[in-house]
Amino acid sequence: LERLEQGIADRVREEPKHIRDRLNRDHEIAQLLDQIQRQSSNLLNLYKDENGTRAGELQELNTGDPFDAFYKQLGDIREHHARYPNEQAENSEQRYKQKRG
Repeated sequence: LERLEQGIADRVREEPKHIRDRLNRDHEIAQLLDQIQRQSSNLLNLYKDENGTRAGELQELNTGDPFDAFYKQLGDIREHHARYPNEQAENSEQRYKQKRG
């Protein structure tokens, strides 16, 4: 969400001279605002925890050894990277950065 907000701030900071450029900027801002709304809604649904997954994970961390959970997740990450060694990580800073030109 912070990257999206920064993308909006970058676009609002500059005032294009031509009406076409202003219109394009306003459309970009509207799209970023829609993405913020979608992501916020998804986060709220995760926090509601209707299926009890989050509560189960918290219970596991509170009662079990936290290092067991950490090393299990680390193993899952290593397995994923072994399966997909050339997969690029998403660079969200570049994704929402204002395009020049």
